[in-house]
Amino acid sequence: MAILASAYPKFEAPQGVVTIWYDFFEDVRADVFAKAVKSHVRNSPFAPKINELLERCEEAKVQVQDDTLLAMWEAGYFDGSHRNYEKAQYWVSRGTSPEWFMADMRKFYKNHLVIGNLRQPKLLK
Repeated sequence: MAILASAYPKFEAPQGVVTIWYDFFEDVRADVFAKAVKSHVRNSPFAPKINELLERCEEAKVQVQDDTLLAMWEAGYFDGSHRNYEKAQYWVSRGTSPEWFMADMRKFYKNHLVIGNLRQPKLLK
């Protein structure tokens, strides 16, 4: 909300508005929400409506997943098997990933892309 308020000086977020926004975005991870807000600020001179930001959150979620898969590939997670990488992309895009793989993605994202920031893949911006 602070980013939106600074990017759009006429954007107001009284407590009632913040509560409404929270209801819509409570299930969105903070990093995905921040990426969506930054994307909106870069691409629109107007403050976002809730539905616009929800769309940007979906786009950001896909980008975070793609970035994570690419970083996993570059780190050797798939043992050089392009087929396994493609299979993982398919699972993620369809929402059918096994829980063990999603746990690996979360762990990799947390340890390598967020906390450690050891090696960001080329496509991460």
